[in-house]
Amino acid sequence: MTMYIKCGELVKSKLIFDMFPSKDIIMWNSILSGYASHGLGEEAVKVFYEMPLSGSTEPNEVTFVATLAACSYAGMVEEGFNIFESMESVFGVKPITAHYACMVDMLGRAGRFDEAMEIIDSMTVVPDAAVWGSLLGACRTHSQLDLAEFFAMKLIEIEPENSGTYILLSNIYAVMHL
Repeated sequence: MTMYIKCGELVKSKLIFDMFPSKDIIMWNSILSGYASHGLGEEAVKVFYEMPLSGSTEPNEVTFVATLAACSYAGMVEEGFNIFESMESVFGVKPITAHYACMVDMLGRAGRFDEAMEIIDSMTVVPDAAVWGSLLGACRTHSQLDLAEFFAMKLIEIEPENSGTYILLSNIYAVMHL
C-alpha cells in the first residue's frame, strides 16, 4: 500500500486496502496519510468515518494527525474542527502538539489567524516550531507582515539557529516591498 501511495497510485493502494477484511491500525493510518499527502481531504475524511464502523480498529494519535492534515490541505476547516472536537470526547485520544499544529495550519491556510491564536492559547502543551512555522508560512500567503514578525520572533526563540525562519521573513518583506 505504502509503495503505491508514494508512487501516486492511490487507486491501487485503495484496492489493496479494500481487499483485507480485517484491517489493522497501520493499514488505516497508511491510507489516511496517503490521502492527506496527496491533498485528498474528502477521501481521507470518508475513510476516517469508516474506521470506527469497521468494528476492528479505533483511531489513535497518528490517525488524527493524518486526518487533520488532510482537512488542512483540502481547506476543510469545519470538518477539521468536528474531527478535532471528537478526539477526546468520542475516542478518548488526548491532543498532542502535532494535532494542534494541524489545526493551526488549517486555520492559517484559511486566513483565520484570530482562531489560530485561540487554538494556541487553549493548548494543553507548549507550542513548538511546527505550530509557529505554519502560521509564519500562512502570513506569506495572506500578506500579514505584522503577524509574520510576531510569529517569526516566536520561532527564533525556539530555534534561533534555523535559517529558514529568517529566509521566510525576508521573503515576506521582499514581497511587501519594505
